[in-house]
Amino acid sequence: MWRVVDISGENRHLRLARNALEVMEGEEKLGRLPLGDINAVIVHAYRATLSTDLAAALARENIPLVLCDNKHMPSSIVWPFTGHFEQADRIATQATATKGLIRRLWRHIIRAKIREQAHTLQGFDPAGAEALFKLMSLVKPGDPDNIEARAARFYWSRLLGEDFIRHPDGGGANGVLNYGYIVLRSAMARAVAAAGLAPALGIFHTSKRNPFRLVDDLMEPFRPLVDRVVYASRKDWGDEVTPEAKKALAAIVNGAIPTAEGLLPVYRVMGQMAASLAAVYAGQRKQLEIPARIRIEKQMEMEGL
Repeated sequence: MWRVVDISGENRHLRLARNALEVMEGEEKLGRLPLGDINAVIVHAYRATLSTDLAAALARENIPLVLCDNKHMPSSIVWPFTGHFEQADRIATQATATKGLIRRLWRHIIRAKIREQAHTLQGFDPAGAEALFKLMSLVKPGDPDNIEARAARFYWSRLLGEDFIRHPDGGGANGVLNYGYIVLRSAMARAVAAAGLAPALGIFHTSKRNPFRLVDDLMEPFRPLVDRVVYASRKDWGDEVTPEAKKALAAIVNGAIPTAEGLLPVYRVMGQMAASLAAVYAGQRKQLEIPARIRIEKQMEMEGL
């Protein structure tokens, strides 16, 4: 089972030891985890340090190293230069994708995202869920009517109240949501690297300051996984990113999702989605591989899943 390693304590030093990550505080060893068991490393502490051989080893294993600011937003992600033997060819097909194909891919992604937002509301707000399902049906290729934004405004008001405004730099529950999305972003970044795709060549996201546009595109249907955990625990956590909140949100990537192949952990489903996108760009299939429902049925406990 892959784990997300969160470094939030001050004066931590991260180093490589026999193909494992070791966390030190002075001369004291606080923990050790084999690289093969790590999905991502997220560093929040400003006074944390790490060795260059560890950074190189993480890149070699396609393990994202995420450095965060005080609002739990990623300020840097260390990305491997290599990771797939067909990378050059795949990036070439990615770069030459037609506008028509890009628009169809975005419709599929946004329909899946709104569908999952609707399922999030369904248990306590059937009317809200039905309204989102109707909005989902209106999404056209490329979403020229910006149905995604309309759905988001409606969704957040029904989920966390009329006064809540979802913003990466906002306060309140935004900080907890930000942390959960970092976990998803890290897992999807690893999936994109493993698929041999260029993270900067997005489908919809186009910000010149974002080198991970494709990662942010592909993680959209998975965001409601975080929203559900935050909603369910909002009274216990409040607006604080507590250790309990981090543990629950980090566990999402190992949650089991029902697929045509049976139950698969979230990170494996992300990997299949990224690989299917590479196949779409190469003309080997017509549509992305996204499960009919993105819901966690149980936590995976077995190694290697």
